Amino acid sequence: MKTNSVFILIWIAALTFVSGLLNGTGFLAYASALSHHTGNLTRAALELSRLNIHSALHILTLPASFFTGAFISGLLFHEKNFEFSKRYGILLMSFSLVFMYLGVFNTAAMPSTLFMCLVLGIQNGMFIFYKGILIRTAHFTGYLTDAALCLGSVFRGRAEGDKKKSDLQRSLFYLLSIACFTAGGMCSVFINVPGVFFTAAVLYFICGLCYFILRKLRQRN
Repeated sequence: MKTNSVFILIWIAALTFVSGLLNGTGFLAYASALSHHTGNLTRAALELSRLNIHSALHILTLPASFFTGAFISGLLFHEKNFEFSKRYGILLMSFSLVFMYLGVFNTAAMPSTLFMCLVLGIQNGMFIFYKGILIRTAHFTGYLTDAALCLGSVFRGRAEGDKKKSDLQRSLFYLLSIACFTAGGMCSVFINVPGVFFTAAVLYFICGLCYFILRKLRQRN
């Protein structure tokens, strides 16, 4: 069981890395955040205030696509906890096929951007809790807050015994997740857009395959 938990954490880290890679590509190639939409909504609000309706609607397609992805995830995975009965593997391998298509045929910028937002929306809503920890693999403002709250509780002395250990473990998980996302963003600097699509295709395929392996190991236990 402990081995399974380690593999699951590595699987989560890999998905987090991919989201950082895609988000970094969004900034570099398309000048837009793909997984974090507070800035996009602010930009749209500014454009609306200037009566630049077309520009505002163009920007709003990004959070709308992310929202659609999260909506799809809600339809597919309505339960809040991570479970091996869910079809995560099939979904991740489907992502792999589409990213391979984008890499091979060099699809225009806007469809590629919207698809990446859609994927990140689905991915971010794939599962909510694992062992009591809120899991998000594409959005990290909440992780910064949660890590700081847990550490603050420990340093204040409010957490003791098992609670202190739990808070430290949560903080470490949140901070390592942020590090994985950051590493993905850093890698996007060194890979061109088609290369990013091929890399995402390979990583999503591996994540999908690993899920099926984890599922088999779970069934044996």
